[in-house]
Amino acid sequence: MKKCSKCREMKPLNEFHKEKKSKDGLQGYCKPCRHKDGKKQYADPDSAKNSLGGGVYAIIRKADCKTVYVGETAFLYQRKYDHFHNGKNPKNSFLRRNNLNPAEYEFAIWHRIEDETWRKRLENIYIETLGLPQKLNVL
Repeated sequence: MKKCSKCREMKPLNEFHKEKKSKDGLQGYCKPCRHKDGKKQYADPDSAKNSLGGGVYAIIRKADCKTVYVGETAFLYQRKYDHFHNGKNPKNSFLRRNNLNPAEYEFAIWHRIEDETWRKRLENIYIETLGLPQKLNVL
């Protein structure tokens, strides 16, 4: 049994996610509390995760101002983090997937659009207009 530091209830150990860094190997908040916090964060338009909302973005090489990647997402803040930092999944990072130095590139938001259909259409228009391959793997 372990006490959740959020709701202060004693719960069985299987009610907590794993956390390698903690002494007991478990997170401090129980699964239901973490789930509630996550839902609140994404539902709140003023949340840091949603501060930029959805839209179409580009990754631009600083040296020659060339657009090397165009993408769309519902969470611009998170995608910027995924591309320029060590996120959970390297496949989500154009820069790391291609062994590029993030300091040589910048993240530019071209349009803020919440509607997924329009984001995807606009992304495809930019990809076609700029002559970028649909799945850009190597520069």
